[in-house]
Amino acid sequence: MKERLTDAKAKLRRFQAAIVAGVDPAALVDASNATEEQRAAARAELNGLPAPNLARLDGELGSS
Repeated sequence: MKERLTDAKAKLRRFQAAIVAGVDPAALVDASNATEEQRAAARAELNGLPAPNLARLDGELGSS
């Protein structure tokens, strides 16, 4: 679980670096969202909690 959390954090840092280097942020949205979900799930597991359903929350927030 810690390895998954570390891997997700590293991916997010790479995405941020790519944006700083000039990559269009829109090109990374799906990958970034998937990685955020993986990070949240790993963090929840480490804390003994069920993984959050971020896709559901995103849909609720986006429809407001």
